[in-house]
Amino acid sequence: MKSRAALIRYRSWIVDERRKVLGDLYSQMTALDVEDDQIVISMSVEQVNANTVEVGTYAYPQFLNAAMGKREQIANAKEALEEEISVAKEELVEAYQELKKIEVLEERRLAREKVEQNRREQGELDEIATDRYRRLDKDSERN
Repeated sequence: MKSRAALIRYRSWIVDERRKVLGDLYSQMTALDVEDDQIVISMSVEQVNANTVEVGTYAYPQFLNAAMGKREQIANAKEALEEEISVAKEELVEAYQELKKIEVLEERRLAREKVEQNRREQGELDEIATDRYRRLDKDSERN
């Protein structure tokens, strides 16, 4: 069943690709979290600077507006990314289920072949034992 082995390899590849996509999405989410954290830190640093420098009092509100706008953009991007992650998870689950179906079918086929092979071998051993018994029985009748 070369075609089934090829199908298993193909489905495994699909599962791996789905995992990579999901990993990339999680990496993007982490990058957005880091960027948001950096904005929060820079906001607190600029607030301290605004209190110590006279010019900072005038520039801080503009900086704060820009920073808040950037944080809002990041929040929107994170929401969109969460939806993509949800879809990617579903696709990964579906791909994994398809792979498992094929693997289970292959395992069942191999189990059937093993049972059939054991049955054939047992038949051969039974035939050998029967032949040996007949020979011994013939030898005992001659004596």
